[in-house]
Amino acid sequence: KVFVVADLTTSACSLDRDAALNRMKSIGAQVVTSEMLLFEWVGDSRAGSFNSMLELVKTLRKLGTPSC
Repeated sequence: KVFVVADLTTSACSLDRDAALNRMKSIGAQVVTSEMLLFEWVGDSRAGSFNSMLELVKTLRKLGTPSC
């Protein structure tokens, strides 16, 4: 599987970025956000790293990451 982290991709023109994401999705890539990916790596709330990851996500939200 190929995963593309949408909020970590860029282009000089947002139209080009959107077209590229749509094209990758149409050929089978999974388009996700960085937050989705982080929580997928952790697995579930019983994982030892869950609370640390949650704090990281909260910090990134406060900083105004592109996905928020």
